[in-house]
Amino acid sequence: MECSSGNDHCCWIHGKPCEFLVENVNDRRWSCGLYLELGSWTAVYIDPRYKKTIEPVVTELITVNCGDWPRSGELCHTCGKVGE
Repeated sequence: MECSSGNDHCCWIHGKPCEFLVENVNDRRWSCGLYLELGSWTAVYIDPRYKKTIEPVVTELITVNCGDWPRSGELCHTCGKVGE
């Protein structure tokens, strides 16, 4: 997902920003550090760090992987993007 938010982000986990969230990289306000490091969401999803810290929360709270947010037709209340 390419978040268009300039003031906030949707990468919150149990009330805290995701530990992999990075700011102001490559002309983007918010980015996934794992994605930037690994180069694809496929690589992120199999990375042990994602599997240990993010995947359990994604499964518990929103049932959608980070790169798939927002789901097709769903509105992100943070940035206003509608999933494709």
